[in-house]
Amino acid sequence: MQPEEHKGFMITDAPGWMFNATKIIPSAFFKHAFNACTVESLKISINFALEKIKRNNKYKRINN
Repeated sequence: MQPEEHKGFMITDAPGWMFNATKIIPSAFFKHAFNACTVESLKISINFALEKIKRNNKYKRINN
């Protein structure tokens, strides 16, 4: 598989029929890489993590 970019993450092959996604530009929110069995599930978990951060930032902005 060729490396693929998805929303700032680089998706590559990992040992054991797994896929690995690391942040292209280092971030305090994503210190560890994401791992999944399929590329689709990896993209879903990335989208979920990004939405979670967006919701938390919106909540903090409203309450401050």
